[in-house]
Amino acid sequence: FRDSKQAVLPPPVEEDEKKGKGYDPKKTKITRIGCKAKIYFKLIFKTIEKVQVPFFVVSLFHASHNHLLYPLKYKEFQKKSRKLTLHQKQKIVDHCKINIGPTTSFRAYKEYVNGYQNIGASLTDFKNFGREIKCFIGQQDAQMFINQLQQLSETREGFYYAFDVDADQCLCRVFWADAEARRNYSLYGEVVTFDPTYSTNRYNMIFSPFTGVDHHKKSVTFGASLMSRENDLNFNWIFEKFLDVMGGKEPHCFFTDQCPAMKIAVPAVFKTAAHQLCMWHIMQKLPEKVGPTVAKEIDFVTRLNSVVWDCDLEPSDFEERWSGLISEF
Repeated sequence: FRDSKQAVLPPPVEEDEKKGKGYDPKKTKITRIGCKAKIYFKLIFKTIEKVQVPFFVVSLFHASHNHLLYPLKYKEFQKKSRKLTLHQKQKIVDHCKINIGPTTSFRAYKEYVNGYQNIGASLTDFKNFGREIKCFIGQQDAQMFINQLQQLSETREGFYYAFDVDADQCLCRVFWADAEARRNYSLYGEVVTFDPTYSTNRYNMIFSPFTGVDHHKKSVTFGASLMSRENDLNFNWIFEKFLDVMGGKEPHCFFTDQCPAMKIAVPAVFKTAAHQLCMWHIMQKLPEKVGPTVAKEIDFVTRLNSVVWDCDLEPSDFEERWSGLISEF
């Protein structure tokens, strides 16, 4: 056995060689310093009761090192001492499912065991295992998602899902709703909001939930969907699946944003529902329409909110107050 730092130092790199394509200072870290510490074992055989028994004896031993030894208190951080436990691996997998990276998992586990010294693994170990998970999933992520929906449909009564793929056999749209969502729609499905504005996931697919309000003015979910892009083809497919799972019962009022494709898809599927625009999305465009200066005026914002958010105003009163607001500002 030889010291890992035994090899002799390589010759210094000239300045001209450093500018070459093959030189990378980050990958040429020198750790060998010619240490002579080593121990040799020799295999011998001795006859004991007419039986050849193997033994190892020390044939050469150099104990002196020309470098500082690793402190004993840091033994758990050495590579041979570091090993992810089954519990740690499960934590990393669970965090990956909710889009939490290995660095955050490492810090969270430090709080769980009350200190980095009690983890028994390094941040690099957590990152390596996270990379192994991604390599294992590979291109099967969409199929794993569909398999999970299939498992839910088999184990949970009333769970419904549907999906479709494009010409390249890539997942392009999915819809699902469980028994509770279907029950919520049967009770509170007069007014439905469809919001296709959640597009922050890593696959660039748009998450679009169907939501409503119960008798306690709390949001309830009627279903959810994923789509690759906002167009009338995807909207038509999702709306049709929504109606199928809800027994063909249309809502009285259907709220959406101002997407042009929505103006085509909603009346094509919902024949009797009144298509209305969501006030929240309209108000988000206020600075763009009136300018940043006017949008920051407290008096204007207060007057505007008192007009557009007053549900008790009659149409004639709204027109009068709205005209006064426009003429003043």
